[in-house]
Amino acid sequence: MRAFVFRLVLWVAVILALLGTSIAVPGAANADGSDSDNIAVLGGRPDPAIPGAFVSLTPYRQLDTRTGRGGFSRPVPAWGTIRVKVTGQGGIPASGVSAVAVNVTVTNTGQAGNITVYAGGTAQPGTSNLNFNTGQTVPNFVISPIGSDGTVALTNNSNSNVDLIADSSGYYLGGSVTNPGAFSSQTPFRQLDTRYNNAIAPWATMRVKVTGRGGIPVSGVLAVAVNVTVTNPGTAGNITVYAGGTSQPGTSNLNFVAGQTVPNFVQSPVGADGTIALTNNSNSTVHLLADTAGYYLAGTAAEAGAFAARTPFRQLDTRYNSTVEAHRTIRVKVTGRGGIPAVGVAAMALNVTVTSPESAGNITVYPGGTTAPATSNLNFVRGQTVPNLVNTLVGSDGTILLTNNSHFPVHLIADSAGYFVAGTPIDAVYAWGRNTYGELGNGTTTAHDYPTKVKGLAGVASVTGTGTKLARLKDGTVWGWGYNTTGVLGNGTVTHSSLPVQAKGLTNVKQVAIDVANAYAVRNDGTVWAWGQNQYGQLGDGTSTGPDSPTTRSIPAEVPGLAGVQSIAVGGSSVHALMNDGTVKAWGVRLGSGYYPHPTPMEIPGLTGVQEISTEGGNAYAFLTDGRVMGWGGRPLGNGSSQGSSSPAEIPELFGARKISDGRCALMGDGTVRTWGWNGTGRLGDGTTTESMLPVEPIGVKNAKDITCNRNNSFVVLNDGTVRAWGYHAGILLGTGGDETDVAVPTPVLELTDVKEVKSTAGVSTFALLNDGSVRGWGANPGGSYVDYAYSLDRSPGPATVAYITGISDLQD
Repeated sequence: MRAFVFRLVLWVAVILALLGTSIAVPGAANADGSDSDNIAVLGGRPDPAIPGAFVSLTPYRQLDTRTGRGGFSRPVPAWGTIRVKVTGQGGIPASGVSAVAVNVTVTNTGQAGNITVYAGGTAQPGTSNLNFNTGQTVPNFVISPIGSDGTVALTNNSNSNVDLIADSSGYYLGGSVTNPGAFSSQTPFRQLDTRYNNAIAPWATMRVKVTGRGGIPVSGVLAVAVNVTVTNPGTAGNITVYAGGTSQPGTSNLNFVAGQTVPNFVQSPVGADGTIALTNNSNSTVHLLADTAGYYLAGTAAEAGAFAARTPFRQLDTRYNSTVEAHRTIRVKVTGRGGIPAVGVAAMALNVTVTSPESAGNITVYPGGTTAPATSNLNFVRGQTVPNLVNTLVGSDGTILLTNNSHFPVHLIADSAGYFVAGTPIDAVYAWGRNTYGELGNGTTTAHDYPTKVKGLAGVASVTGTGTKLARLKDGTVWGWGYNTTGVLGNGTVTHSSLPVQAKGLTNVKQVAIDVANAYAVRNDGTVWAWGQNQYGQLGDGTSTGPDSPTTRSIPAEVPGLAGVQSIAVGGSSVHALMNDGTVKAWGVRLGSGYYPHPTPMEIPGLTGVQEISTEGGNAYAFLTDGRVMGWGGRPLGNGSSQGSSSPAEIPELFGARKISDGRCALMGDGTVRTWGWNGTGRLGDGTTTESMLPVEPIGVKNAKDITCNRNNSFVVLNDGTVRAWGYHAGILLGTGGDETDVAVPTPVLELTDVKEVKSTAGVSTFALLNDGSVRGWGANPGGSYVDYAYSLDRSPGPATVAYITGISDLQD
């Protein structure tokens, strides 16, 4: 592929040693000998940084006493307390967290009671989060402070055992809260309990002063986080919570039937007088309890993760049109309505209510364009009306999805209460997957199944590498992390690093390249700097040590006598430099000649008028200004020979080619594609499995704008934004569905449109960049998601959204 340097990139690298127990991929091999298997992206959604900012995450099951999740494999005994470690997993950092957003569900209740959730290692407050009756299943959203040991405590205040489930959906950053919209977590405090004085009359409104009490300041409060419980209602109805002194919105927070006790968490704006209003919309008296858990600072929310409260707005009510059918999903556009802006929204605060269910089940709420997480937001039984607050990420198209996980139809209601501000891409790097040598750059060697930020890097212009990552910053410096046995980090050591370290002596760098055991940088002055091993003269300094006694240079040094370099292409322990005058100089292994070394840069005879050069699949290709393509190397070049060539040979069938991928696949100027070489998996796309040493045209591919190919399969993006795939499949690798049969004819990738470009490594994991800046993945580990640390693979036959990364503009091999 041509050696473009992209501003924003996605790097995909997969080690195939991992696949020994899962998928065998013909002809695949890992480049650097490490077991690195991870994904990295440049750009993406920046992490909120201000204290009190909310970081919304894909829901993660922290606790399930029914299954042993979280370390507890039996019910919580009567009046018993369990402590659950929530930091360091599910995307929640190990430190720097003040509170966690968690959906807690109580089930298998033998008697009435309540559950209290609070910071581990602290005294139990005199409040409750989930009130329940005998036999009830009750969910409720909780914002709980986190103990100094990273735990939350859950106490069963009842005379019988109960089972508890807890799904985290985000966290709040610790520190002194000063920015508008930031959240200050407080120990739960009972602001209201009418059971000890007077019930609220039918259709009456009560105003409760919440500021100046329970850790909430007298002024400067935008909204409060408050758990509201209704009990002893004589008839069915609902409760609405809103800012004191304002008009009642046409929404509800707690829907109930006669005799039911219902809790729900509310993020309510606070009136100018520091009050919240609670209206009893029923024909009977009710009792109400209200426990605050913290507050949001007043002002205009501008920083990433800040909360902007809005008057509650009904986004969805299926009671007036149609039900949500069994096991069906509906998509709701939530941005651009009810005070929620059309752009700049990371997550939403929504009160979701299920009503009229005909069987037990649950509802899952999640961002549009993504796959449903293995969690739930509202658990219900037949005939039960259940409300619950949900803080959910919003899809890149401004939608949320609601799935009815039950065997009968239900009605759903959703009222927005505000949103969390999205950040602006800051050219940082995010990574996920394997992390044996610190390839994720986050200071650990622990694998992650979600994108994590590479620490200490911003203003990144490009990133490249497999087991070793090298990033070129916009200031012209080079930083690296990960595998370093050959000194390719350039910091003077051969020690692996899980944090970025700066390559010594490099400034004003315009291109960085890495090849197995070596790294290179091209500076703005046209010089080339090299470091790493030197078995075959890769350092270009006139020496070579041979394969049996490799030496290592761990600090970059200039390649002598080389100036006027426009760009370089590396591969197969060879380096090719495109000069400003259109000629090419090379050193290291002479492609097509075995391992015969050339330790000094030498001009390749017969090459002039070169405008671009690439090294792909063990071959090199030069694109000339007159449209010709010249190739050389040890593998089939597409010129009819299976032997390759040690000197440039013209390839007439590739005249006018725009791009070559993996040395076996070309994108032509007219939008057609040519493939050649081995064809055991049908990767030529001509309907056969017969190899061809001359380029052939895949069936039915026209108007192509991008390609990515490897030894086993091929992908092409068409001008209409759809993707075609063919070759080795194993049931999941092409994203085309179907059985495990290889595909010899270009076939559409499932449900994939508006694609800008696609990249695939060895056909194991494939990623598509959409024009909206989001990324979809499919194959052995879609989205880089490992389901456990034993690296069992989450196999996906079709594209799944890679969470938490947006604003990506280019992909990189």
